[in-house]
Amino acid sequence: MNQVLNFVSEKDLKEFLSRVSPGALYGSYLRDEAHIFGRIDDLEKVELGLRIARSPVPAKTVFAPLRERVAVYPSRDYHWEVEIPEESLPTVLGIRGCDLRALEFLDLIFLEDEVQEPFYAARRKNTVMITTDCAEIAPSCFCTVLGTPPYPEKGFDINLSPIEAGFVVEAGSERGEELLAEAQGLMREASDEQVAQRDAMRQKTIDALNEQNAPYKFDKPIAQIVTEGKESEKWHKLVVPCVECGACTHICPTCYCFYLYDQPTEYREGLSERVKGYDSCLYADYGKMAGVGGMKPTPRPTLAARLRHRFLHKYCWAPEKYDVFGCTGCGRCKDACSGAIDVREVIKELAE
Repeated sequence: MNQVLNFVSEKDLKEFLSRVSPGALYGSYLRDEAHIFGRIDDLEKVELGLRIARSPVPAKTVFAPLRERVAVYPSRDYHWEVEIPEESLPTVLGIRGCDLRALEFLDLIFLEDEVQEPFYAARRKNTVMITTDCAEIAPSCFCTVLGTPPYPEKGFDINLSPIEAGFVVEAGSERGEELLAEAQGLMREASDEQVAQRDAMRQKTIDALNEQNAPYKFDKPIAQIVTEGKESEKWHKLVVPCVECGACTHICPTCYCFYLYDQPTEYREGLSERVKGYDSCLYADYGKMAGVGGMKPTPRPTLAARLRHRFLHKYCWAPEKYDVFGCTGCGRCKDACSGAIDVREVIKELAE
């Protein structure tokens, strides 16, 4: 594949995006001073969020919505009617490296082997991925602590690297190259100076992350720290701020637990629908089992055990099975937590 890097100016960016976006556009933008990740109906009327820290909401919400109808059925004979989304090549813009790696992790869960989650699979297959380097970081970001950089390395169609007066443009797939051909008049080959600016910007972001996370340089691998701390009494102290709201798992770009429930639907009169929504392993009833009391005990009856389970899953069991952390270091869980529980501080506490 041709690895020529191009440059698009800031003033031509929106025209460039309109040419390389064959369908509906979802992405990172500002609305009333809030950073949003959602559908962009009018590109000309929004201020794009490509030069600021990652959005509070993960890109996962485009591929696995908080809530969606997965089936409709008559109330008597239970004949299911399933509608798989078939939107023509929607484009997702401004995905940061942490979110892209999160989607690659979800692929391992939802697209593994012959059993696939059809709704997620349809969206992933039909989506153009336009990613962006992190030019700024949030106070909770810690991707470099996990050994990953603040920019995408693979898995994108087109990547945009912010530099002075524009963006360095890189194709990461054959589809990306085909789309860039539609915008040739708006691009020129990136100069050596512009590529050097991109590399300098990336290093600047890495340096900022390393400085911010200097207190979290551990002497042991994180998986070893969490495994060795499995039976620690510290979990009872670490869980004290937790109010069991589930915000950390709902905002996490790699959490995938869901539940199904049925309800009457307005889709068509007389029918019911099955709805899929996010679930959380921190909820008290998440692991409850049916049966006579005491015969099938809940595996994690205490909140401390559920918090410990979350850490073991992210940092021990996921890499054991998939050779990758079930966490990308985005830090959103800390931002969303009512008790301000910081993953980095938990690991640090276990390491001491």
